[in-house]
Amino acid sequence: MASLIEACRLAHDEDGPRLVWADQVGGERGELVVLQCDLARAFDPARQRRADELIAAHGTEWAGDLARFATRWELRRGFLEAAEIDARRFVYETDAIVRAAPLLVSLTVTGLAGDDGPGLLHQLVTRPQFWQLSALDLVDPEIGDAAVEELLASVALPSLRALGLAGLTPRAAHALVASGELAALEMVRLVNDRLGDDALIAIARALPASAVLSREICAGGVPLRLL
Repeated sequence: MASLIEACRLAHDEDGPRLVWADQVGGERGELVVLQCDLARAFDPARQRRADELIAAHGTEWAGDLARFATRWELRRGFLEAAEIDARRFVYETDAIVRAAPLLVSLTVTGLAGDDGPGLLHQLVTRPQFWQLSALDLVDPEIGDAAVEELLASVALPSLRALGLAGLTPRAAHALVASGELAALEMVRLVNDRLGDDALIAIARALPASAVLSREICAGGVPLRLL
């Protein structure tokens, strides 16, 4: 089964390896994989209800060891792909987290407020496992500008398809635009930013025409789904 999981990881956007795994596992776990793969292609209310029933009944069990590390998590196409995890926990328990969720691609990071936030973020984005992520959501507004500096200095942005930032100021926004590294993103999500119209327009123009730019005022309940 380990080889099938690795095949799923290496062919992340393909359903084939996941459906083979589902056939091998069978039961309700395999059923969820099939349902969510189908739903990713076309929404069907009956299939969604059944998937929701399965997750309500077995979600914590299927989260396995990830439940020890993550505040929240999300199953996508049958596998743990998104999680909200404290930065310190991710930095110091990266290997265990990736073993628990080898297909993790979307990470919402908390716990970056405070003087040690930039240092923790540096350690996070320089972990080898960081490069399997395609979506990063940094929800602490105190880290906004420092996060941009770290992401640009570490050359971490080109590996991402989606980026969430909170508390961004015009200075950091223009630094992002000047870097040219927004051109590969499919989505940028800004929360509680301090941008004026000029900075926001500059970000929008730096993104691909097909990209999504969302701007929110959010006091909590940050969604895990960036992509």
